[in-house]
Amino acid sequence: MLMQKSQAHFKSNVLPRLASWGTGVLVALLLWMNGLEGIFDLQVSNLQLQHLGTRFKPSPEIALLVIDDASLQLMERKVGRWPWPRSLLARLIRACDGARAVGVDILLLERDRVHAHDDEELAEALRRNQRTALAGVFVDDLVGTAPSPAAGSLQRSLIPTAGNRTFRIQKLLQQFLPPLPLFAESASRIGHVNFFPSQDHLLRSYSYALSTDQGFMPSLIAATLMADRDHPLTPDQILNADPILHPDTTKLLFYHEPFLKYSAIEILSGDRSTLPPKWAEGRIVLVGVEAQGLHDLRATPMAGRTSGIEIHATALSNWLQQTWLQTLSPWGVLLVACVFAATPLLFWNATLPVMMFRWALVLLGYVCLGIMAFYFMAFRVPWVAPCSGFLGTAAGMLVFIVRRERNLRQRIEEIQSMKQMLGNMLVHDMRSPLSSLLML
Repeated sequence: MLMQKSQAHFKSNVLPRLASWGTGVLVALLLWMNGLEGIFDLQVSNLQLQHLGTRFKPSPEIALLVIDDASLQLMERKVGRWPWPRSLLARLIRACDGARAVGVDILLLERDRVHAHDDEELAEALRRNQRTALAGVFVDDLVGTAPSPAAGSLQRSLIPTAGNRTFRIQKLLQQFLPPLPLFAESASRIGHVNFFPSQDHLLRSYSYALSTDQGFMPSLIAATLMADRDHPLTPDQILNADPILHPDTTKLLFYHEPFLKYSAIEILSGDRSTLPPKWAEGRIVLVGVEAQGLHDLRATPMAGRTSGIEIHATALSNWLQQTWLQTLSPWGVLLVACVFAATPLLFWNATLPVMMFRWALVLLGYVCLGIMAFYFMAFRVPWVAPCSGFLGTAAGMLVFIVRRERNLRQRIEEIQSMKQMLGNMLVHDMRSPLSSLLML
């Protein structure tokens, strides 16, 4: 008898709950595997970033020296179209004297065959500064197997591998196009300028380092920080930083306010009346292009087109202020979905109206928690997978509850029918009390 009661209790309580929870987890798992939850969460994060960007301001330690449309128009009449003679870039580098470090977001991969003598002038400006970082780029194909003349500068820039840390993005060092050896040996560090958009082709993350077969190649920003004389970053310090540990999941916090920005025309035109005397003093200066026609633009959640140098500046400001957008790993999202899917089971024995009210409160509480975490801790709570798991469990519960109510109603109707039949028999006997005796 006890065994039968235990089996009946398992079938009527435990089994439906497990089935309901399994339904919710299955729904969350399907969305997670198909990537649908990621796309929806990214759209929600776009709305959040629009408001969160107003709470943070760019670091005042950063200054941008940009080659904009006005600079191109001015120099086109003097020296021709882009690319400019590298003597002009040398003037920009010399104008950054006094800066803590200078990051140059311009690829210098080949010699200037028209103004060959200008290459040495730019190399001399880089050597004279002693705190410069140049840009290289990873490509999909191998670019050579022989040791490069710039191998020394590359090895100086690489961050050694420590322990068993491995990144999702794996590349060979032979896929890296470094600057021209003349420039690479003159600069302090070299860093990559590769970007990796999200599923919806918007740029939200920044890779401060990429794993190669010979070590970690820093980004232009990490290389600039390593070249900073006031805040030197050793390989151990960089490896202990969160964005270096997770380079492909480091989400940027963008800003509504613009960075401190100066146009190259203020230096090249010779009229520095609008340029402060010590504009670069004590700052990290990033030199790059911002003109529309040079195609160094990316789509971001904050704007339809953002220049590459502003994205680098955002990554640098996030680093200096330690204000990255924190997110869960994919497995963490799935774990939260499984736990959150079990929440409706706490209200199993409640009536249907009370149950629906409590479910609404739980969902509202999760939404409020997500908003508070985002605005006060810059932590992005996953939405689709947990909520779909919650609603999947709730739907499974409703199926079992409706079935239970239907069975209970049928049982009540059967009891009422038996009660009516018994009542009719009693009433009939009470109306003719002697009939039974006479028949006997």
